Amino acid sequence: MKILLSARKLLHSALALAAGLLIINDATAHPTNEVWVSDQAIGSNAGTLANPYDASTQTKFDALMANLTQTTNMTIHFLPGTFTTAGSGSWTLKTGNRLLGSGIGITTIKLITNAALGATTIKGANGGDYIEILDLTVDANGSQAAGSPSQWTSGIAIKGEHCLIKRVEFKGVAGSWSASRVSWAIHIQPYTSGGVAKPTGKGSLVTECVIKDFVGDWCHGVMMIGQGAIEKTMVVMKPYEQVGGLVSAFNGQTEQGLRISDCVTEGGTYGVFMNTGAATNLVIRGNSFLNTSIGISLEPVDYVQYNNDAETVIIQDNIFELNPSTTLNNVFGIASNPSDGAKNYIIHGNIVKWTSAKTGSNGTNIVYGINLHKINGAVVYENKVDPAFFWYMPTVTNLNTWNNWDLTGNLIPAFSSAYQPVEETAFSSRLRFAARRKIARRRS
Repeated sequence: MKILLSARKLLHSALALAAGLLIINDATAHPTNEVWVSDQAIGSNAGTLANPYDASTQTKFDALMANLTQTTNMTIHFLPGTFTTAGSGSWTLKTGNRLLGSGIGITTIKLITNAALGATTIKGANGGDYIEILDLTVDANGSQAAGSPSQWTSGIAIKGEHCLIKRVEFKGVAGSWSASRVSWAIHIQPYTSGGVAKPTGKGSLVTECVIKDFVGDWCHGVMMIGQGAIEKTMVVMKPYEQVGGLVSAFNGQTEQGLRISDCVTEGGTYGVFMNTGAATNLVIRGNSFLNTSIGISLEPVDYVQYNNDAETVIIQDNIFELNPSTTLNNVFGIASNPSDGAKNYIIHGNIVKWTSAKTGSNGTNIVYGINLHKINGAVVYENKVDPAFFWYMPTVTNLNTWNNWDLTGNLIPAFSSAYQPVEETAFSSRLRFAARRKIARRRS
């Protein structure tokens, strides 16, 4: 043990030298709003780099964080190690709080085993703006026996604006379709300090993150409500035929100025699933949606309660490689099925194809490359789509299309009623009805 502690002290000293720090007096070596935390009991417990705070147990960690996060604009550095938390209400981040780890897989904040149902690993206070979380792993520690919806855990939930989540890895997020328990790795929604939800938010960014190892069958990678950006992020999910339910990389509502760019998703039911609230000025550009059943879906599950009339949508330069083994009926590259008021779409430069050679059949499904409904004003040009996929947009008014090709180099002719879909299957009808009931219950 003495050898281990000596090694820890040596590591801390090396980090101090590397940072160009010369610690002379613990009382004056750092500002009062900047502290260091260790998962070991080392030194004088002063909160400095050389003598960090002791967070060696879950009880100590949560008590320390509850104390530190009472202060706004507090920067908390986590040294290498695993920090265990009960999550949710144990402590909440306030405006200007910053959590800075030592790197993905080096610093881990982990939810305790058998956490409370619905526990969130890291949570922000209502109206907590300018929160930053960087360079660590968040382990929601979800586990489920096959067919058992026994756990329900999420990663980070922030209720503020102008927040940053950068270079963070997420794993172990657990949700259950059959038990109506939806979970997210990252959930950002603006609130006032009084706990009133704002219809829009501003300026949050999720970048360079990795989300993987979902548990269960109702989980989402990132949900961002309002204005912001999700970029350079990878989400890895099991394919639909292995989990069923509803698993998506990016989920949202009331997007007003949201950009999703330069991301990679693997597997899942959806790459992007936006099903409630109107989306305005939505840009989805330069992403790769791989081995998924549905690439992008802008579609309300309840046409009355959630009027999803998107306006000014750009879907550009994305690659959609659809899962050839999916058991989901009605497979889509790009799908938008609003109520009646959607307008101003640009769909340009996208490629839609199978991940690998298609063998066999998915029952009665039809595969749609691009499927648009009830939009006033759409420009669809310079896209490339597998020749076996349907193009369907006869209910679009003021439609302009040119230079769209299939993958064999043939120019796609003008769209007409020849591209009619089959009637909605019993399976997809049940899925739509179930989603509508579950989301209504969650919002009640």
